[in-house]
Amino acid sequence: MKRTALFLSLFLILFPLFSAERFALKAKRVVTVSGAPMEGGVLLINKGRIERVLSYQDPLPEGYPLVEFKEGTVYPGLINLYSSLGITGVGWGSVWNDSKEVGNLNPQLSTFSAFYPWSNLLPIVRSFGTLTVLVAPNGGAVSGRASLMKTSGWNPDEMVLERDAALIVQLIDKRPAREKETMAPAPSKRTKEVREFLQASRVYSLRACAGEKQAYSPLYEATRFLWEKKRPVIFAANTVEEIREAIKISQEFAIPGVLLGAYEGEKLLPEIRLSGLPVILSSLYEGNHKWEEGYDMVYRLPGLLEKSEIPFAFSFYSSANAFDFPVQAGRAVAYGLSREGAVKALTMTPARIMGLKDRGSIDVGSWADLIVLDGDLLEGTTKVLAVFCEGKRIQGMDYFQREAERASRRESGE
Repeated sequence: MKRTALFLSLFLILFPLFSAERFALKAKRVVTVSGAPMEGGVLLINKGRIERVLSYQDPLPEGYPLVEFKEGTVYPGLINLYSSLGITGVGWGSVWNDSKEVGNLNPQLSTFSAFYPWSNLLPIVRSFGTLTVLVAPNGGAVSGRASLMKTSGWNPDEMVLERDAALIVQLIDKRPAREKETMAPAPSKRTKEVREFLQASRVYSLRACAGEKQAYSPLYEATRFLWEKKRPVIFAANTVEEIREAIKISQEFAIPGVLLGAYEGEKLLPEIRLSGLPVILSSLYEGNHKWEEGYDMVYRLPGLLEKSEIPFAFSFYSSANAFDFPVQAGRAVAYGLSREGAVKALTMTPARIMGLKDRGSIDVGSWADLIVLDGDLLEGTTKVLAVFCEGKRIQGMDYFQREAERASRRESGE
């Protein structure tokens, strides 16, 4: 009994040390994204969230251990809204690829069930500042359900923010270019299939909610979250016709829609703005489809979307190259996008597109998903000094960091 009492006494005395969840993060500059940047700022973090935002002149309250970066700039963690991270590897063989399945209608497929949390690519992407990803499939007309995941955690259950965050639909006509040119424009067979599927899915959901008896369908059961939780459909659409079809389908079925790609979006800026659909841009590494469109077509679209006040976010699907994610935004700045708009499209806008009100910006009450840099986020030479996921500093090194450390010691490889 005495030993038990002694142990309990020591536990109660030492418990505050083990559960210290409060600290103050001090940096030379704080980019809140939701407001003006602060020259000299202190973030009080408590239980993973931002409790207060102070200036250098404000007194630091007691009980907040100081973590200081005298030459650092704090940004919100980056959010990649269309990624294969965790479901594909470096190689493109079928063994490494869980991003697509055989068949044209696969709504029952969820990337959460295929997500591999121990991928070597996760710590690499995280160390470059991406802390949230929408892991999405990309095969068939109805590809499946995308999951919103954190890039930090031990297993999928720890990392998931929302299992069924969106349904991915592919409206892109993948016929050969020669065939498209020789055939007269007509409603796509794929678009027709998507419409018929969504109509059947809506009817099935309505009957299920009303308690009516009906034959069980794994396809329609898997999409009830669209109608009951009002989750978005992300439409992959590039041409003028595909973008218009995506807008029509979203309006016909009264479901939140998001355009993915929108390669020819500059031709439909007024229509896209009037529809209210936000845009997720594909990788800016994509080449122009036709030489006469100009080499800068993919680079000028972000600036045009900003001027038209259309919400948009950047994305990078390739998991092997996703660490290069913020560099795309920097390239778009050279073609008309503002620096503030570029940072916003990497952080706050993607968070709001997916309904995340407490991520993507540095505000009181937001999760402390933060990255500390030694310079400007949009510059390719900037280094990440520290990463905080929900207030917890990530200490583990990725492959590149381990190799850099080995090189600094002038050690040969294994």
